[in-house]
Amino acid sequence: MSEIFKKGSREKEEGVIFFLLLALASYRLTKMVAIEDGPFDIFLNFRGYIYNNTKEDSTWQKAIECPYCISWWSSLILYLMPRWFVTVMGISGAVSLLFDFCKEKIFR
Repeated sequence: MSEIFKKGSREKEEGVIFFLLLALASYRLTKMVAIEDGPFDIFLNFRGYIYNNTKEDSTWQKAIECPYCISWWSSLILYLMPRWFVTVMGISGAVSLLFDFCKEKIFR
């Protein structure tokens, strides 16, 4: 039987919270890499570097435009990061998601 089912309810609860934080953090990081310019245009420059230094229609160019691809890699990277970083990114992801929702509903 899997170890997760042998754990106490507090540990399962913490696992669920960490999963939600990880999902929100991945949403935030994916959005930053795929869409936003970022602080000091870091993500804009990163995307520009990919476009300028790879062949046209290369796998890298397609991947940098694909939120599903980016979210897979961002989830893997975030899973390996310290928990405090995932927590901060998760909170940022929640705020970003809330703002995106409110922008669509309120600021039309």
